[in-house]
Parts: sequence; structure tokens; C-alpha cells
Amino acid sequence: MKRMNTSLILSNIRSSGQISRIELAKATGLTAATVTNITSWLIDNGLVEECSVGVSTGGRKPVLLRLRQDRFFAASAYISPVGVDFAVSDFGANIIYRHSRRFDGTATPEECTAYIAQQVRTFGESRDCTIAGLGLGVHGITDAHHGDIVNSPILKWKNVPIKAMLSEACSLCVYPENDVRLMATAERWYGTASACEDFVYLYVGSGVGSAIISGGSLLRGVNNAAGEIGHSIIDPLGPVCECGKRGCLQAHTGEGAMLRALHENLSLSDSLSKDSTCADIFNAYKTGDKAACAVVEREVSYLSAAVFNIANLFDPSLIVVGSGIDGFCEAIVPRLADATVGAMGMREQSCPVSASVLGCDAVLLGGIATVLDRVCEDPAKLFE
Repeated sequence: MKRMNTSLILSNIRSSGQISRIELAKATGLTAATVTNITSWLIDNGLVEECSVGVSTGGRKPVLLRLRQDRFFAASAYISPVGVDFAVSDFGANIIYRHSRRFDGTATPEECTAYIAQQVRTFGESRDCTIAGLGLGVHGITDAHHGDIVNSPILKWKNVPIKAMLSEACSLCVYPENDVRLMATAERWYGTASACEDFVYLYVGSGVGSAIISGGSLLRGVNNAAGEIGHSIIDPLGPVCECGKRGCLQAHTGEGAMLRALHENLSLSDSLSKDSTCADIFNAYKTGDKAACAVVEREVSYLSAAVFNIANLFDPSLIVVGSGIDGFCEAIVPRLADATVGAMGMREQSCPVSASVLGCDAVLLGGIATVLDRVCEDPAKLFE
């Protein structure tokens, strides 16, 4: 019971930013004495601090509490198709250290583990501090419960016990998760979907994926594959996807599909070439280049169908779109504003579609938020 009450109080302090003991008692339903005892323990152990004085409602001005930012730290890493990004933040999710390494071709699990462990040591040697855990984002299907990378086709990894490898190498609690799910976690805490309990995050880059937040929690599915919208079939006679099936959404949208569409329409362009990138396409789109406009129209058409289906399947309060392609959200997301009109339950209105505001830090911030989630669940584990 004490662990549950401590978790409840710490979670409320975290989500509120600043809150008084009286407000904590009202929010949690706990007695004033219980709140006082638990917050005293949290303060004594360096997790919470008194930060300012609130507004009086008739009596003494209340003292506000917040997470202490400089006592513990959260590490985060992202194993992407092009390398590994590493960061450490304070408990306010302010990144204070970062480092990246790019790999030529596909890196091995051992190479990535060694690099992350080296960065943990480098940061630890630079200051006297405690890292509360490591959130890890990986491109592919990840078993968050057992800590294994089940299948990452782009990395060519299967059944990799990444949690065990990193826990041993770093001497930290490690929390692996699919990269798009970490993006959604970051959006819920720090981004467009802040404080939103039911939303879907749609990511478009070299691949297409999504993550579902339902009732404030990630929906993973029995095989950890929930949200693989990129491999939903929208045209059974369409092009072959990298997964081997025909007509997947990912075969029609995303970086590869846009580049193929450009080559098909290249004769219409005054400025693009066969060596142009997706970023070049969106720059040319701003100038009205006909080939770029054709590519964007095609992308909008398929993604409009995707967000309409998302609205019907999950009935979310918000759909957030993110991308690693420069210029993508600026050009595409405003065009999706009315794509959900007519979905079941939304016949008289549309489900809002918004762009992510977190950029390239989304996965790292999601890993940081995951560490803070685990600390709030059972803060006493920090001292075991």
C-alpha cells in the first residue's frame, strides 16, 4: 500500500509540474498525514524538492513541490538504421549530454551495446550522479516485457536479448521499446498530445508505423506488433512491399515510395533530378514544381485514407503525425485536416490531425519519459 501511495503522489507531482501538499491530498484522496509522510521521504531521498510558495486561499500560503532535477538522471539511446544516438537528461527532461555515432552499413548488437556502455561511463566519469535507468528505442518489433528485439528487418536483427546485453554492460535498468512507441510517449509528456489520454501517433519516414495510446497507456498487442499500420494492405494488386506482401501502405507512402513517384514524374520537373532527396522534393513543392506537386498529391491521397482508417479503428481524440523527412509535416499535415470527416462517430466533425513538434529528439525524449515512468512506479528501487 505504501509503494502504491508513493507512486501515486510522485506521479501527481511529475504531471503537475508544481503542486502543494493540500492539492496532492485532494488529487489522490489520501490523508494529509499520509501525504506529509510520503513527501518527506521523497524530499529526504532527493526525488522531490520544495520550490516556491503558492497563492493563499485564506490561510497560510502553501509550499509547492516539484521533482528535483539535479539529483538523478535518465539515459536514453536510439538504435536507428543509420547509427546510435545517446543522451542523458535531468529529471526535468532537459538533455544535458548527447553523443552520436554513425555506422557504415548495419551495426551488430555487440557494437551498439559497446558504444552505449562507453557513453554511460563517459557521462558518469564527468560528474558524481546517479543514472536512474536507460530507455532504449529500436527500429522494429520489440518485446518490452522480456527486453528482446524480436525482429528488425532494416537492422537485420532477430531475437536479440538487448535488455540483458545492455544491463550487463551498463549496470543499469534498461527499458527497450519500439521507436515509434517512444515517439508517442514523448508526445504525450512533452509534445502536441500533452495530457491527452487517447491518441494515435503516425510516423512516416523510411518506413511507416504508428503507436496507439489508449487510456494513457501504450497498446502493444499480444505479439508486440500493434500499430504496424505500414503493413496494412490498402491495394491487394499494388507493388510488393519489403515485407513480401503486395499493396501495403508502406509500399505506397514514405521515403521510398515518394522517390519512386518522383522518378515516374521527373519529366515534369524544372529543378529535380534522379539524385534528388525527399527534402529536395518538399523544397521544390514550395516553388510549385509540377513533379514535386504530383508526388505530394499522391502522398496526401494515401495518407488521407490511412488517417480515415485510424479514426474508424480507434476513435481517438487526436492523430499526431511525425516524420524524419525535412519539410514533410509542413507540406502534408495541413492537407490531412479534413481527412477524418465522415468516420464513424465523427460524421459531423473531424478528428484533429496535428504535426509533431519534437523533431529528431522524439525517440530520445520518449526513452527519458519511460525511465521517469518506471521511477514513479516504484521510486524505492532507485536505492536497492
